Amino acid sequence: MTIPERVQLTTPMTIGFHAVMGACITIALVAALYLANISLQPLGFFAFLLVLGPTISGAYLDKRAKLKDKTEQLNLHGFLRCKAQDIDPTLITALSQMKPYKFKKKTIRRAFHGTDTNQEIYITQHRVGDGEDDIIFTACAVWSPLDLPSASIRRLRLKDKIARINTKDQHTLGEHHIIHSLDKHLIQTISMMHPWFALKSAKPRNFRIHQPPGLKEQWAIAGHWIIYADLGNADTKGTLKLTEFLVAFVEELESQFIDELATPTQSAWSMPGTSPTTLQA
Repeated sequence: MTIPERVQLTTPMTIGFHAVMGACITIALVAALYLANISLQPLGFFAFLLVLGPTISGAYLDKRAKLKDKTEQLNLHGFLRCKAQDIDPTLITALSQMKPYKFKKKTIRRAFHGTDTNQEIYITQHRVGDGEDDIIFTACAVWSPLDLPSASIRRLRLKDKIARINTKDQHTLGEHHIIHSLDKHLIQTISMMHPWFALKSAKPRNFRIHQPPGLKEQWAIAGHWIIYADLGNADTKGTLKLTEFLVAFVEELESQFIDELATPTQSAWSMPGTSPTTLQA
């Protein structure tokens, strides 16, 4: 199977027509007050609102407009906006297993739900942090008939490379990742899929600062859910590529599972309503 490229997530620019108009109004106000020889100092905080209010309001309107456009575009591809409380509770539990950043219901800022090739998919955006230094992650979760044990996958950190991995639930995965799991069978199967975790150099994007794809990626597996997340806020095109990448990964994982059932040794995993013995027959 051809492995789709990882998405290079970037936060879309929110400067648009409204922000530009707001900035023009701000400049006009400052010029008018200067020509009228009116001092803003006595107004204090109200002077700040008077001068910068139009620009801030314009940027907010542009942000809302881009979110509306993204929502409409995703709707055309079968993904509908949903609330955090409407998400499958087992998926919320799986999200909380992410490492090193944990995703919870309260970290979800917006979510979309849909299907692709008869697979249920959730797309969620998470704001993680202490409020002062928040970061944005975009996550994609795909449902599978496989009933898998719990696991999480994260990038190797510098201290991981210096110190030996000696805990019973940590195992190296290729050159760049660590898998946390107590299930040896799952670890072995995921390890055979190591090409999916090989990271490529980022493509240059002119002179803009960008986040190389996969540098902060996180994975979680629990029950019927497989989740992939990376740092950044994907636009519509990036969101759809994110789902394409994970759907292909899940298909490969299911293929590995079927191959395991075809061997004389029965797999410890199962599909709901279907026993490994029945599949082998």
